[in-house]
Amino acid sequence: GFIERILEAGNIGTATTNVHVVSMLFKEANLISNPSFKDPFNETTPEWSLWYQNWGAAPVVTPTLDNVAGTYSIAMVGGGDAAWAIQVVQDNVLTVERGKTYRLSLDAFSSAARPINMAVGYAFGDNQYEQYARQDAIMLDTTTGTYDFVFTVTKPTHAVKLTIELGNQAGFADSTVVLEEVRLQEHDSAPIINDGGFESTG
Repeated sequence: GFIERILEAGNIGTATTNVHVVSMLFKEANLISNPSFKDPFNETTPEWSLWYQNWGAAPVVTPTLDNVAGTYSIAMVGGGDAAWAIQVVQDNVLTVERGKTYRLSLDAFSSAARPINMAVGYAFGDNQYEQYARQDAIMLDTTTGTYDFVFTVTKPTHAVKLTIELGNQAGFADSTVVLEEVRLQEHDSAPIINDGGFESTG
């Protein structure tokens, strides 16, 4: 771009500099435990758990963990009463901090194209829930795709759980959803412009 500089009183000169615009950068560290399902779940305090509705219009759900392929597959017939009726959860592992920005991303596919939801928050009291972030109707394809969203924490720093909702909503289909990797990464706020004041040109 062209930056005008006043070189002397009454004289205007122009100089040329290159400005490279980059997307938001996130730290390499992944806050998710066992994110690519390469390890068996901890038997005492499993880092991943599966919950599903077991009353009324209960879905039939069959999970399969493949540590060799690095996948966690959830086969389901019926979606229950709502999206929350089938949940893959990571709890007691994650903490998000007020004022920080995060990117939550998922590599996954489904045997039939269908939507899922992702949410971050925590439960308390008598079936109460404090929501920190949420993305609904994420459409999975039948081939692996990456699905992500960015959120900034405006509520107090707190331990949270990640919930992937696989149950019934518009567009639901009996299917097997295959999770390949889950990532929660903090925004890298370190300055990336060495010459933020554009003092150098050329």
